[in-house]
Amino acid sequence: MKKLTILFITKPMQHHIERSTYYLGKELEKFSNLTYHHVDGNLPDIIRQMSIKPDFILFNDLKPDYCPWMRNVDQVKIPKGTLVHDLHYRIPRRKRMYQKDQIPHLFVQYREAFCKWFPEFVDQMIWLPHHVPAEIYRDYSFEKDIDILMMGSLIPHLYPLRLRMFQKLKLHPGFKYFDHPGYKGIPADNRYVTGPRYAQTMNRAKIFLTCDSIYKFPVLKYYEALACRTLLLASGSAELKDLGFIDKETYVEVNETDFYEKIMFYLKNESERNRIALNGMKLVQQKHTTQIRAKELLAHIQQIVKR
Repeated sequence: MKKLTILFITKPMQHHIERSTYYLGKELEKFSNLTYHHVDGNLPDIIRQMSIKPDFILFNDLKPDYCPWMRNVDQVKIPKGTLVHDLHYRIPRRKRMYQKDQIPHLFVQYREAFCKWFPEFVDQMIWLPHHVPAEIYRDYSFEKDIDILMMGSLIPHLYPLRLRMFQKLKLHPGFKYFDHPGYKGIPADNRYVTGPRYAQTMNRAKIFLTCDSIYKFPVLKYYEALACRTLLLASGSAELKDLGFIDKETYVEVNETDFYEKIMFYLKNESERNRIALNGMKLVQQKHTTQIRAKELLAHIQQIVKR
């Protein structure tokens, strides 16, 4: 089967804190003829200037910090789709752009929230969950010298469970917390734990704590912790279950009333903690690496261009 030629319209993401689409692009390069476009422009002119006409045009979320501004998108009849990350960002504007630009294929990270907030676009949804690069998020075989680890935002109205866990544990001698560095460029002083160092710190933890926010988003931290062979204690959902996050098998589901009791139980029960953590790591290796997700995306695109 000949390689697809894909035009990926995206801002450069390699220096962002959250680099999922950068890693996705690197995997797409291995299995397709991928061309990037990083700056604002007129899409018909961009297509005319390409030496090879693309089979498919992929946008990175139609969001200013992810994707350059494109004019006259609807005038280009090549099949088009967009990655959809931050669902809660300017919902009415997103809907207008999907309709105006005639972008029929929506590769969505969060299934249930999309169905709730974008019901008129459900038929255009293709579920493409989070993923992690296996060369970074892995078992480094480090000593498990951190009992309980938490990393990331504690915004009260978004992450109430995360904040509740922090408040309960902040004086516990085995608890470590690292602040959220933001979502854009890496700070010049690089005082935050990011990139491989972030994954290595996760790998040192016996237990990692997070939650899926008030929106019930299966956020990236769920995948990252499991990939690093660390026991994840976090809130659950039906969507997480469909992704393979099974309570007491690949992670441990907690809520505001039982998280402390479960933390103490799994700190004392090393064999059970290790069993679940190993299962979780295997789940990510088998279903949620960036290479797997890139191949799934290409399979979807292959079906679209055949129509």
